[in-house]
This record gives sequence, C-alpha cells and structure tokens, in this order.
Amino acid sequence: MAEQRILQRIVTREQLAGFYDPPKFLAYCKDCHRYGAMWCCPPYGQGEAPALDRYPWCALVGVQVRFDRPTLEQTQGKAAVRQVTEQALDQVRQAWDSRLWQAEAAHPGSLALYGGSCRLCRQCTRPSQPCRHPERMRLSLESIGFDVAGMADQLLGCPMLWAGERLPAYYLLVYALLSPEPIPPDFLGKCTAK
Repeated sequence: MAEQRILQRIVTREQLAGFYDPPKFLAYCKDCHRYGAMWCCPPYGQGEAPALDRYPWCALVGVQVRFDRPTLEQTQGKAAVRQVTEQALDQVRQAWDSRLWQAEAAHPGSLALYGGSCRLCRQCTRPSQPCRHPERMRLSLESIGFDVAGMADQLLGCPMLWAGERLPAYYLLVYALLSPEPIPPDFLGKCTAK
C-alpha cells in the first residue's frame, strides 16, 4: 500500500536559524487538542525544551510515505482518508521513532526529535502525573517552534502535502538528530527498524 523514500541532509545551527520562530509556530499549537495535554507538546516549563545552543549540528531525515495508485484512487472521504493515513503512518512512525532513538544512543550527547507527537503511551499522563517514559519521550521540531514545512521544502527539497477528501500523493515525516559534534552522513547505518 505505501512505500518509503528517505531524504537526508546534514545542516548547521545557522542554517536552521531561519526556520526557528517559536512565537509564530507555537501559537499554532494552541489550536490543537494536544496543547497542554501531552508531555511532548507545549507549553513547556523551564528546561523542558532543548537548549538549542548546545547543538551546532543537525541531521534532518524526511521519510516520504507514498501510496500506490489503487490506494490513491479508491480512498475517498475524510473517514477513509483518516483510516488509511493512521494505518500507514503508524507503521512508519513505529519503525522510524526507533531508528532515531538508536541513532541518538549511538551518538553521545545528541538528541532525537521525532516526526510528530510522542506515541509511547495510549493515554498521556499530563497534566495529572509525570511522564511514564521520560528517558524515551522525545519532542518534535514543530513542538519547539520550527517551521517544518519550510524546512522540508527548502532544506530537503520536498514540499509537505496534506489530505482533504482524498489522500495526497505522499506524506512527509521530518525527524532530526541534534548533535554537539559533526554528524557523519551514514549516521543511520547501524540503526534498524523494529
């Protein structure tokens, strides 16, 4: 049903700076039902969001999830689009969240940012209890104030598409590995999907 195409680029903090605008992009978060309801979503307390000045290097990974022609043609209506989207992205997220977490573990001092909200628990404990998995919970680029659509277009060369009554030709999940040291181009080499 879906195939993946991987886009990758190593960039510096200076190259990311033009896409970082927390007041603008975190304002969009306030309209989301996850705002303040998940530990991976804003608002953040002191020290909960990463100190970006610690990471002069960043590896961006775009995972493009493409659908075959029959799926594109046969999936119509918001309910059907939502079902196919959730199924496809769930499989991709499960594998790629694990790969980025492994890349973080293989590069001491680095920090993985996932391609969307944390998916470790069925129901997040926020705001009533602390996070159940603080050692594995990770934020996303958008949740700390990055223009992910701009990054995808300008840094990965692949514009993001969204669904309506029909599936888009593809979805693009954008992951990042922030690092205090230069990141080798093959940084995902030994990371495997689980």
